[in-house]
Amino acid sequence: MDSGPRLWSRPVNARAPSLARNVAGWGALSTLIASFLGSSLVFTPRQLLGPMKAGLRLTFRAFGLRFRVRGLEHLEEGRTYLFMSNHVNVLDHFILLAHLSGYIVGLEAIEASRIPVYGWAGRRWGQIRIDRGSPAAARETCHQVAQTLAGGTNVACCPEGRHTRDGHLQPFKKGVFHIAVESGATILPIAIRGLHPLMPHPSKLVGSGEVEIVLCPPIPAPSPSPTAHEELSSQVHAAIAAALGAEA
Repeated sequence: MDSGPRLWSRPVNARAPSLARNVAGWGALSTLIASFLGSSLVFTPRQLLGPMKAGLRLTFRAFGLRFRVRGLEHLEEGRTYLFMSNHVNVLDHFILLAHLSGYIVGLEAIEASRIPVYGWAGRRWGQIRIDRGSPAAARETCHQVAQTLAGGTNVACCPEGRHTRDGHLQPFKKGVFHIAVESGATILPIAIRGLHPLMPHPSKLVGSGEVEIVLCPPIPAPSPSPTAHEELSSQVHAAIAAALGAEA
């Protein structure tokens, strides 16, 4: 699948990275994660959800990021979704957790569990890991996703599989779509617009400006078939690409 033209527009009121804002922002994020790790020894992650969301919003304010969420009418109360978003940088999942309601767990590669501190925090939070090298593990992942959604918790993933290197929407990996079809999930495509120019790969500094989170109409997973995952992947890719290229 061709990645096509650059789809990220320049954010509103964009400013170059400020050292002071980045020290404040990364310091706030590190403190928040450390606080979660300590507090999770006493409280469940769900009990910490409210403070985590509030802390993340304050962290993004420290960076100088402002957010506008569009398409909230596509979220039906009482339903759960497999959120699929474009993968801009390490802030993506934090952004979704901060600005979408409810508890959200991530669907990520098993390698993430080996990252010091993050791996342990992810296990405490309830992250679902994908072992691409094991068919048996893949079946277990389908079961986990289905159980998580049925239990009232949304699941989020980035089907590109890695951060964009050049500001284009990349081709999608197949695994998450096999999981989506087998688990019978309803997919809600999400476009994060304006973040890439503020933190392009491989920069670790974040500029300030407005970022849009665009929620697209949900797409029910098709019935299992030899081509179902490919058809679903094309639908989701087209939806996110259209939202990224839409006028603000």
